[in-house]
Amino acid sequence: MTLFLQELKSGRKVLLIWSLLVAFFVAVCILVYPEMKNMKADFSNMGAFSSAFGLNQFNFLTFFGFYGVECGMMMTLGGSLYAAFIGINIISKEEYEKTADFLLTQPYSRGKVAFIKFIAMQIQVILFNLLMLIAAIICMIIIKQDFLVREFYLIHMAVVFINMVIASISYSLSCFLRQNGTGIGLGLAVLLYFVYLVGNISNHKELFSKLSPFSLSDTADILTKHVLNGTVIIIWTVVSIVMVCIGLIKYVRKDIY
Repeated sequence: MTLFLQELKSGRKVLLIWSLLVAFFVAVCILVYPEMKNMKADFSNMGAFSSAFGLNQFNFLTFFGFYGVECGMMMTLGGSLYAAFIGINIISKEEYEKTADFLLTQPYSRGKVAFIKFIAMQIQVILFNLLMLIAAIICMIIIKQDFLVREFYLIHMAVVFINMVIASISYSLSCFLRQNGTGIGLGLAVLLYFVYLVGNISNHKELFSKLSPFSLSDTADILTKHVLNGTVIIIWTVVSIVMVCIGLIKYVRKDIY
């Protein structure tokens, strides 16, 4: 419990900064929506841009169309960058900060240390998303927006899942690193998001959708099918579990430095 609380304590400043930053942009998006909804622009005929975000499949100027694309993108990408940051450093920081020799002399096995850090990491991801949820609800109340529970729930569940997947994969990579790997973690999140966007404008969307967890946040699917893509959830759950297991095996076996 001491190690778990220490991890949460050491990560509180980063959590607060990222949460406030992303929550600010989400709040701005929601608060400007009353001005946006009266626009006459046709967002369904903007070529590759419309295809990339699925704007040709639903009405972008409805609140949840706007919320899913604009706010969803900020929470998904911003949250994934945060998840990648904490995931890629949570194990490796003990080595590049030279604290591993102290940590591993404590009454914890390596496996227990790794497990506690993994749980602490995912709790921080959940706290980040909880703060986004609260900020969004407050802003919706301010603009007196009708609340569609199912759509709202699906958008946020997709964001949470994606963030946890990115955190898990980054965590597994952290078990192999001896230096600060922030660039690797952030690059991974950006790469997977880029794969999602490319897939949306390609002729092989179904294939690309399975190559990136970000495809789960596709607003067009959420608003037209009212369900998350089960295939994507299964694939990336398995990928996350396998990656974490490989990372744990490596961490348990490798030297301290």
